Amino acid sequence: MKKPRVISKMEKRRGYHVHPQETWSRQDCEKFVKSYETNAFGDRRPYPGYLSPPVQVGDWGENIRYNGGCIRGGQFRQGEHFPLPKVPKGFKWKHILSWGWHLTKE
Repeated sequence: MKKPRVISKMEKRRGYHVHPQETWSRQDCEKFVKSYETNAFGDRRPYPGYLSPPVQVGDWGENIRYNGGCIRGGQFRQGEHFPLPKVPKGFKWKHILSWGWHLTKE
């Protein structure tokens, strides 16, 4: 199973903007685990607890590198990194190939 990627100090030095990591409460996770995302046509995804990508390219826990770079916080950066939200004990992130990250109960 794919594990969440932890950004290293070296990557920070390379010029990636690291977004702050969110912390989710148990109550939020309970609600999220049961939710189904729908597309523009109203079709439900086959797995509950789907975490939508933060931007159109890339995914949570990955580095997104832009050809022309980007400006974040008034500084020029090569790209950005969105860490997966921290969840309380009893929940875990599961990566389903071609579907992305889903929150499940342990």
